[in-house]
Amino acid sequence: LNIKLLVNNGGTYTITEVKDQSCTGSGSGSEIISMLAPTVWGTDLNSSLDRLCPGDGLNLQVLATGEDITYQWKKNGVNILGEVVNTLDIEPIVRADSGVYSVEAIGSCGTVISASKEIKVGLPTAITRDLIDGPITLCAIDSLDISIDVEGENLSYVWTKTGVGVGTDNDSLLIVSLATTDAGTYQVEVTGDCGVETTNVVVNINELPDLSAIDPTPECNGTSVDITTAWIDAN
Repeated sequence: LNIKLLVNNGGTYTITEVKDQSCTGSGSGSEIISMLAPTVWGTDLNSSLDRLCPGDGLNLQVLATGEDITYQWKKNGVNILGEVVNTLDIEPIVRADSGVYSVEAIGSCGTVISASKEIKVGLPTAITRDLIDGPITLCAIDSLDISIDVEGENLSYVWTKTGVGVGTDNDSLLIVSLATTDAGTYQVEVTGDCGVETTNVVVNINELPDLSAIDPTPECNGTSVDITTAWIDAN
């Protein structure tokens, strides 16, 4: 006798057997049948990509329903030792924690595997080559050419001179034919997915010699003339 039961069919069943009419006698009996719930996901992993930065915390959580549920978290398909509950916490996270995470729920009536979730831990924003150390002294009509090297992802640059925006969104600043008004403190702020870095340098501009003050009085050939000039420091 075969009976197919659903989960909600649990209970006490009585089975009566009646023999062929040519035979005599019959029998009956009862059996308590407890039906266990299948293992299914109540809350699965969100499969969207998560971008984190070093030092952030990672928290993943699932919930399965069924009987006697245990869990096993995986990274890139490999079991993560000791991670056997319905939550996974990693704090602080590092670059090496990037990968694809999933979890198995194991119950008395089956095992289910979650959706996969990719975690990408970004590169910290860091200036690897700074601006020139110390003040830069140039002359009017010279050019100012300064730059930095930066590591990071999705970088943007904001150059300022004494708080006022100058330059363009890149890792270098070029100003040709300087004037004394170009003197000041130049700063660059670099913003990336994982942090903001700033650096600055002071730029001094010297004026060119003023030759207009030379006495234009004509002199005869062979006459010695003394001409004195001086540099004027605009700062």
